[in-house]
Amino acid sequence: MVVWVLASAHQGSAPSCISVVCALSAAINFSMPSVGATEHAMLTATLAEGVTVLENAAREPEIEDLAVCLNSMGADITGAGTSVIRIKGTDSLN
Repeated sequence: MVVWVLASAHQGSAPSCISVVCALSAAINFSMPSVGATEHAMLTATLAEGVTVLENAAREPEIEDLAVCLNSMGADITGAGTSVIRIKGTDSLN
């Protein structure tokens, strides 16, 4: 089961401050690799509760770059650049 997220930018707060209302981890198997879908799932899963596994994920360099960026902000992402990416959710990113 995949639970989609409702996120909103806070007005009057720090730029790019996003609040995630509800997100649960999931096992997501893409029917075909997609850079946009993989990036979206990675971004969402970083703030989701639990561990999210993306299977048949895109393997392009920008996926690895996004993982490096998110990991430097406090995310826990492994396997970027391969077809299976594991993302352990965190409470916040810096």
